[in-house]
Parts: sequence; structure tokens; C-alpha cells
Amino acid sequence: MEKLLIFFIILASSMEMWAKDTGETLQERAYRNIQYAVDNAVHDASLHIDKKLLGDGTYDFKEAEALSAAQETLYRNLPLKGKNDLTPTHTYYFSEPIQIVDIVFVDDDYIYPLTGSKVSFPFNYKYENPTKNIEFERPIFGQSVVLVIQTTIVSEDSPSYFIAIEEYKS
Repeated sequence: MEKLLIFFIILASSMEMWAKDTGETLQERAYRNIQYAVDNAVHDASLHIDKKLLGDGTYDFKEAEALSAAQETLYRNLPLKGKNDLTPTHTYYFSEPIQIVDIVFVDDDYIYPLTGSKVSFPFNYKYENPTKNIEFERPIFGQSVVLVIQTTIVSEDSPSYFIAIEEYKS
């Protein structure tokens, strides 16, 4: 009888460790998948530049096309219901829909909100969103697209934010 009891104790503890390991593996995969998707989405968004103005040496992003490209890339790289519906098809990785919190186009017409003037490169870009408690600072060396994404990863209580920047270095 003792051996049977010990067997069930070992079996129960093994199953608990397996369940915990599976949850951590899903979290790691979720983080890796969303960072990959966000990096590719910001890259694809940065490709939408007005080519006529670029010939004159002026960078001007086509913002509507760039946003649409970012949404399309997120949809293609993550298990989401649709391009315009960024709700996960299942809750293996994400327990909440993915939200594009912000997309900022730092081109030749960009007015930096903290100074109220046009920027010259390189400059220290600071992104702040007090309502979401996000603060991010990084030097930027050329015209850029900044993409901020929010979602809740499986087994987490609070949302996670993912920031990616794609820049054309001057």
C-alpha cells in the first residue's frame, strides 16, 4: 500500500511540474512570436514612403497605407481572426485582443511634441503614454516608424507592451 501511495505522489508531482513547464513554454513562445510579428510589422509599415518626394530627398510616410500594412503583417504572423480584427483565434498565447496603441511616423514633417519643433537627426526620441504607463527613450538616427502594441500574454494578469522602431539611417 505504501508503494502505491508513493507512486501516486510522484505521479501527481510530475504532472504538476509538466503543467507548469508547459505554461512557461507557451509564454516564451508568445513573447517570441509577438516580438517577431511587431518587428516585421514596423518594417513593412516603413516601406510605404511617397516615392515622388523621396526622389527630391524628402521622406514622407503614407500613413494610412503604412498602418494597413502593419495590421496585415500582424495578421499574417500571429493567429488572429483578421486584418481589421486583431482578436486571437485561440487563447494559447494571448488572452486579450492585440491593440495598436500608437504608430508614430518620424519623417521630415514630424513635429516633436516635447519641443514643438521639427527634428534633426540624430536626436533622442522619447515616447510617453501616461494613461498606459509607458515611457521609452532611444536615440534615432534617421526617419523612422515607431509601433507600440499592447496585449495580455497567457498566464499574466496585466497587459504587456511591445515597442519596435524601424529607421532609415541618414
